[in-house]
Amino acid sequence: MDRGNGEPCPEQPIVEFCEVVKRYGSLVVLDRLNLSVRKGEKVALIGPSGSGKTTLLRTLMTLEPIQGGYIKVDGEPFTHQMDNGLLVPASETHLRAIRGSIGMVFQQFNLFPHMTAVHNIMEAPVHVLGLSVGEARERAMMLLKRVGLDEKKDHYPSQLSGGQQQRVAIARALAMKPKIMLFDEVTSALDPELVYEVLQVMRKLSAEDDLTMLIVTHQMQFAEEVADRVCFFHAGHILEEGHPSAIFNDPKHERTKSFLKVIGPA
Repeated sequence: MDRGNGEPCPEQPIVEFCEVVKRYGSLVVLDRLNLSVRKGEKVALIGPSGSGKTTLLRTLMTLEPIQGGYIKVDGEPFTHQMDNGLLVPASETHLRAIRGSIGMVFQQFNLFPHMTAVHNIMEAPVHVLGLSVGEARERAMMLLKRVGLDEKKDHYPSQLSGGQQQRVAIARALAMKPKIMLFDEVTSALDPELVYEVLQVMRKLSAEDDLTMLIVTHQMQFAEEVADRVCFFHAGHILEEGHPSAIFNDPKHERTKSFLKVIGPA
């Protein structure tokens, strides 16, 4: 698409945070935060604990309300909607419609303990998307194979390692065919030897899919490998952002430098 003068139009962001404020009482966690993410972009969110990274993901999933600004998804206001020419807080129906394009994988796996791996993945496509049991099972098996767990289809979560459970959780989120995937420190609850297998699945997703991905992580090497852009969070702001090589090899802000020095090189 062009502007009529031969110049291409800038692509509309698939995710846009504009002056977003999130408070818990008097504690400001997101302080007039601005962030735009392009379709298919992989963005790593790094920074110290409590800097607002996870809260950003939770507001995008509408797990947390915001107190100021707005969020758009695919050009549509997410937290608000138009009503008689006025922008008003979004109804649950509006939220549900847009939320369907977003998948999230949490630190904790949150699998249903009474369901096998394949049934954990089938549940939402059947009850939310209305797929038949046969269609949902076919989709679930394809995704289990993709994350390397098709032979574990009939295992319950208690029979799987932490890394295997997290891979099932990733497959479960993908089963809803989201446009945007959010990953919140998905390896932080895992033993060190299990981290690699989960990161490998995420590397494969990043390389093979056109998914937009927002990844909160303390795995700096992983962030450098998969991200198109890295955002360094501090005190509810994005203090510095840029290409991974610029952030990790030549950070400009002293706070970014001190964080990377403590957490270790990418």
